[in-house]
Amino acid sequence: MKYILCVLLTGLLISCSSKTQENRELSAKIDSLAQEVKQLESAEPGLGEFMTTIQLHHAKLWFAGKNSNW
Repeated sequence: MKYILCVLLTGLLISCSSKTQENRELSAKIDSLAQEVKQLESAEPGLGEFMTTIQLHHAKLWFAGKNSNW
């Protein structure tokens, strides 16, 4: 009986330690993803986005003027 109890406790300790390692790995992945999200949230539009927006706006004005749709 004591032998079975020792085997069960040893197995439990081994499984807990492996889960702890898995938890550490998952925690590290979550932290890296959180840093990437912060970088994406702090991103600002560059010159290309501004130029594209202005070009689209001018194209709409040109087509409206060509069709006398003011």
